[in-house]
Amino acid sequence: MQQMIHGVSGLRQEVQQLRREVRQLQELIRQQNVAVPPRRLKQVDPYATQSRSRQSTIDRTIALKTARFHQLMKDKDFELAEAVALEAFRLAPDNAAVRKMYFNARFARRGVRTKIDDVFNIFSSHSQLLVMKKAMRRIAIADPKIIDIIQFSPQELNIVGLKRGSTTLTVWLEGKKTEPLIYLVNVLSNDGKDDTKRIAEEIRIERELDKTTSLKFQDTPLIDALKEIGQNSNINIVINAMGIEEEGITPKTPINLEVRDVTLRSGLKIMLQPLNLVSVIEDEVLKITSKLRAKGPLVIATYPVDDLLSDQVAGNPLDSLDDIVELIRTKVQPDSWNVVGGSGSVHPYQRTQSLVIRQTKDGHEDVHKLLLELRKLIEEQKKSGRHQKARAK
Repeated sequence: MQQMIHGVSGLRQEVQQLRREVRQLQELIRQQNVAVPPRRLKQVDPYATQSRSRQSTIDRTIALKTARFHQLMKDKDFELAEAVALEAFRLAPDNAAVRKMYFNARFARRGVRTKIDDVFNIFSSHSQLLVMKKAMRRIAIADPKIIDIIQFSPQELNIVGLKRGSTTLTVWLEGKKTEPLIYLVNVLSNDGKDDTKRIAEEIRIERELDKTTSLKFQDTPLIDALKEIGQNSNINIVINAMGIEEEGITPKTPINLEVRDVTLRSGLKIMLQPLNLVSVIEDEVLKITSKLRAKGPLVIATYPVDDLLSDQVAGNPLDSLDDIVELIRTKVQPDSWNVVGGSGSVHPYQRTQSLVIRQTKDGHEDVHKLLLELRKLIEEQKKSGRHQKARAK
């Protein structure tokens, strides 16, 4: 019994000693002003987490669609490639790489051999500096009303936005490489608003034009026929008054047409072709205008051709600049030159061994293709000549 009493007494003394030590420690903390901060739990923003998760999903989807797009382009399935690029654009309309994908597929599907190397978005009255690795030999703008250029040095080019719209800038560099660099330049509104809505609407119109439809008109005024087509396809169709007037057409010109199960694009082409009119997508609407106005403004560009003349290459049938001029007028849009009543022109300059050509964007593309083919043929002649000399030795 006494042992139990002594054990309890000992425990009580130990407890009292622990209490004294705790009070001493508390007093020491108070004297030293030591602040023990409370433990804080990490705050998690559920909205930020969801946003990051969604962006990660979009990035993965874009990566998958990009891989599929490149495979479709390799397989030359341009229509499906355009559809895949359009899906990617709807997910990320501000992504320059996605825009580049769409325009490359769009050009390829239309049979235009134009590969966009890069896409620039600039505001009107603003500029962007473009620096090349090599010196620039020649520069061409498809629509000089949309952008202008200022060349600071052989390798530095400043692109200036003039008005809202899209155009291509083509740059030829010095060296053996003959393929030019082609840039798509989108000039955005200067009021701080992005032109994503405009581009998305024009893409939507493209898709509507590819849908199957049937058209039937009997002595229907042109304006009424277009109004009906616009309502059925949900496309805003606008008649360019000056364009149709140039072809002797009025809004009341009667339309007689019946086609079934064709794309709206083909139906419009069949309807407008006898009137010498065409449709173009511009400023979020489908414009009906003349073929000449649809081709866009005439652009002046200089083409150095000294390497194409016969005194530079043995066996070359092109003896003079006049021979090249005649070849261009014969092979490139023969009805478009001023010598036969057209608006295009080509002037040879003997001193610089070059040609100054005034043509539409499409005309310049055809001129470039022709000169590129000539250079390839001449290069083959040079190689053949070198092989013959080697055999002779």
